[in-house]
Amino acid sequence: LDQSSNSTTGPLLAIAEVLIQSDPQDQLQPVCEYGITIVDAVRATVTVGQFADDILRSRMNTLLTRVAPSEILLSPTASPVLLGIVKSYQRSTTSRFEIVHEQEHFPKSTALDPTHRKLLERKTSEVHPWNVQETLEE
Repeated sequence: LDQSSNSTTGPLLAIAEVLIQSDPQDQLQPVCEYGITIVDAVRATVTVGQFADDILRSRMNTLLTRVAPSEILLSPTASPVLLGIVKSYQRSTTSRFEIVHEQEHFPKSTALDPTHRKLLERKTSEVHPWNVQETLEE
């Protein structure tokens, strides 16, 4: 690896967040739950997990520090707090983050070989990345 470059080889981390109604005075109660998927292509591993977090998001901060992802994918419903944590993490590393929308559009394949073009074509140009059933069917 070229140590002088700004790239990193950490895993990909996808985060889905669900906010929980709780008493704002109680800092020990969980305020959100996270569903995470860590894809490490170098080690050929996929890790799926879920956890609740407190108002300080200490578990999320620990996860980011320990996993050291090179790319972070967020849902469009990510809270401003989560966005702030990810942006803060990004400033201290060479990682990047992207918000994956509920519906993505992909153009038709431009492969020259008709056989390859047919293999690369999706059923529709619209894809719903957060729809588990659609993803499994594809």
